[in-house]
Amino acid sequence: MIHLSTVMKNYFGERGLTLIEMAIVLVIIGLLVSVGAALIGPLTKRAKLTETREIVKNAFESILGFAIANKRLPNQLSDLGIKTSDAYLNNLIYYKAYADTPPSYNLCTSVGTYVTVNDQGVGKTNVAFLVFSAGENRVNNTGTASPFSIQIPGVGGYDDVALYMDIGTLRQKACNVLRIVTDSLPTATEETVYPTSALEATDGTLPYTWTITSGALPPGLTLIPGTGVIAGTPINDGSYKFTIQVTDSDNPQRTASKSLAITVNPDKPRITTEFLTYGTVGQPYPSSTLSASGGAAPYSWTLAGGSNLPPGLSLSSGGIISGRPASPGTFAFTVTVIDGRSRMATKNLSIAVYP
Repeated sequence: MIHLSTVMKNYFGERGLTLIEMAIVLVIIGLLVSVGAALIGPLTKRAKLTETREIVKNAFESILGFAIANKRLPNQLSDLGIKTSDAYLNNLIYYKAYADTPPSYNLCTSVGTYVTVNDQGVGKTNVAFLVFSAGENRVNNTGTASPFSIQIPGVGGYDDVALYMDIGTLRQKACNVLRIVTDSLPTATEETVYPTSALEATDGTLPYTWTITSGALPPGLTLIPGTGVIAGTPINDGSYKFTIQVTDSDNPQRTASKSLAITVNPDKPRITTEFLTYGTVGQPYPSSTLSASGGAAPYSWTLAGGSNLPPGLSLSSGGIISGRPASPGTFAFTVTVIDGRSRMATKNLSIAVYP
């Protein structure tokens, strides 16, 4: 650094200073000192403001990091092991939406008493936490209870340094999103009670409400909104596609959707009679009733076209074979059953008639 005396020597040479020159030098020195002193205040103020902003920002990021790691908010800033006072040596102020004790809640699934912040005239509801410094004037202008107020810096002396985050944004960073974990549903059969199936979701606030937003369940099946249970007895076969939506109980509520399908297999009647007893010529045939399963009652029985029972025997619509066989031999025939919904099944049978 060049000393002032050196500058003066170079300028004035070896000769001395006149009184006028000495006065000029003193004026210049006085101006430099006064300018420097005037700058010290604003520079110090700016430095403290910058330091306070960094301290609040660090506290904000530490709270967020704690929430991501623990799925809850810290009870107090001292839990974080960070600097908790601003550049003016005042403690930072911290408010959160969940009670301090016990820390048994999960911010991803528990409803909190959310904070409202009026941010320069814009209302921000569902705020999860707020951290701020009272600023240079060391007066808390933001408030001590919800709704808090963040004003335009400098207006009316407001100089608080405040940061906050709403519960939705916090959950996006710290939590898994609400999702439906049911990937498929059991196959159904017409006219058969559907196996009770409960839809499942995770990472939301219970209880859930379930709705169908597009498509439809198979006729005969219903969805119980409060439980997500699908139950009933389907009446028509086919493949039925639909979109299911789950809504949790948080505030604000969260939703998730998923496309699912249920296949309903047809319930056609099946003839279960495998064989028939033999008959004797001239003797009453041991009364035999054909049997079937599936389908919808009542059943109606007939002989398929071109089929004939042994001479002397007949088939009633109720499936009863009766009469007196008139001729010996083995007689093959085909029976048809039609159920109450006009679905049919056929089967080849035979009756042996002895002399």
